[in-house]
Amino acid sequence: VPRMISIMMSYYSELYTFGELKKTILYFVIDNDAVKSANMRDILIDFGKPPVIFMTSEYAKKLLKNNKQLHVQFPLWHELGHIVLGHYNKFNTTKEIREDRLNAIKAGKVCDTEREADLFAAKRIGFGNAVLALRKIQTDRLEFDKANHLETTQQSILAQKEFEYRMNALQDIAFA
Repeated sequence: VPRMISIMMSYYSELYTFGELKKTILYFVIDNDAVKSANMRDILIDFGKPPVIFMTSEYAKKLLKNNKQLHVQFPLWHELGHIVLGHYNKFNTTKEIREDRLNAIKAGKVCDTEREADLFAAKRIGFGNAVLALRKIQTDRLEFDKANHLETTQQSILAQKEFEYRMNALQDIAFA
């Protein structure tokens, strides 16, 4: 746990040096059940007030062991982006967030909050690295879904589409 606190403090310090984190208190909770019950794989944000970042113990171990690997860092930077950018003030319920994301996917794009959080992360690890990280996360997700016979479910299909839209959005910004 002390090493985890040290890494989280270094992320806090880095954010603070960017001048983006004003008086936001960051809460990180290792809770496998909370992450899995939300149908997430490694990490998620609860947009409560204050917002809380939940992660699995496995993801926390990856951060500790491989914190220089950008595909491991990307999800944390993405979730921190939601906090720094104030996205938790835009929605009242998780249902609203899901509807926003679903409506964007149906329209053939990524929703604004996801695009903005991806951009926040990409500015920290580089745009090319962010796209590669998303591709790795997408591949891991598809492998998980296939192993659990979920790849034909609507949730899996929509998640794969959203990954493509997110990568395309980052590439559009990077090459604009």
